[in-house]
Amino acid sequence: MDDKYMTKDQLIAELVELRQRIAQLETMEAKLRAMSTTDDLTGLFNRRGFFSIAPKQLRLCCRNDRNATIIYADVDGLKKINDSLGHLEGDNALKDVAEIIRETFRESDIVARMGGDEFVILMPETSESNAENVINRLQQNIKNNKGRKRNYGLSMSVGLAYYDSQKPCSIDELLSQADKSMYVQKKQLKMIT
Repeated sequence: MDDKYMTKDQLIAELVELRQRIAQLETMEAKLRAMSTTDDLTGLFNRRGFFSIAPKQLRLCCRNDRNATIIYADVDGLKKINDSLGHLEGDNALKDVAEIIRETFRESDIVARMGGDEFVILMPETSESNAENVINRLQQNIKNNKGRKRNYGLSMSVGLAYYDSQKPCSIDELLSQADKSMYVQKKQLKMIT
């Protein structure tokens, strides 16, 4: 039917159908966006999700003269778990760690799995002493993990970096500082064991 000869009812019906299609497309777009920023295995943000939110959060901290802390952590011995018990068990260990991290940190913190066995957490408005307390709680929660029964323990090496709103820096600089701090702890752990 030629559009110029549509009745008012036909035109309204077409507009309603068009609006439904647009709503479906918007819903699909939102799902795709969420999928592109979420880690499939853990349900946490992935690297892309972290980098889409974290720089904005740091700008907000700078504007409001607030400090922040970034934590870089990796699961100790994941390769050994994968090699001896299989990758499925390694995936289960990562899921357990993600759940412990989720339970340890606030909803306002930005928590992401960066890939492999590495996790990062941006904690806005967190002082150095509060960050140390949170790290201690995380380590205790990992140690006391009440999750799945397994015949191995979980542990994490953790590094911290602090964002000073009076001396702002980029998210990349913070991650680099926290990563270096984590490797210092990892080396100390290897010297002990």
